[in-house]
Amino acid sequence: MNRTYGIIMFMGKFATGPSARNKTGFTLVEMMIAVLMVAVLASVAVPNYLHYRKVTQMNACISNLNNIHLAYEQAKLAGRHPASVEEISGPGKYLSVVPLCPATGTNTYSLPVTDADNPTCANSTEAYPHRLPLNPVRNSDD
Repeated sequence: MNRTYGIIMFMGKFATGPSARNKTGFTLVEMMIAVLMVAVLASVAVPNYLHYRKVTQMNACISNLNNIHLAYEQAKLAGRHPASVEEISGPGKYLSVVPLCPATGTNTYSLPVTDADNPTCANSTEAYPHRLPLNPVRNSDD
């Protein structure tokens, strides 16, 4: 069976083949599949991103708590007994700036009530505890 294809003028260009026009672009089904694949990837990536963001904020907060603990210990060794973080923070004090909790961007830290306690953060939750372990600073002589 011999088919002959004619040359047809389409939008200023010559097209050859069984169709009268060139087929370019994507079909609706192809576009829907691409959107579905992006949605599946986003459904996996977004929860992981949110989890790691909270973990990073928690770790930064724990680092701030450790710095507050060290500054508090230095103040006690100097014979002072500060009642708030602001008393050990600022120019010329033990901490150059008042530390802010990365989870809220505010100062939510409180100093220990007794010498056995550690500084605490008000943003601590069970899932993401913003707290130091007991005795966080140890000398190598221990």
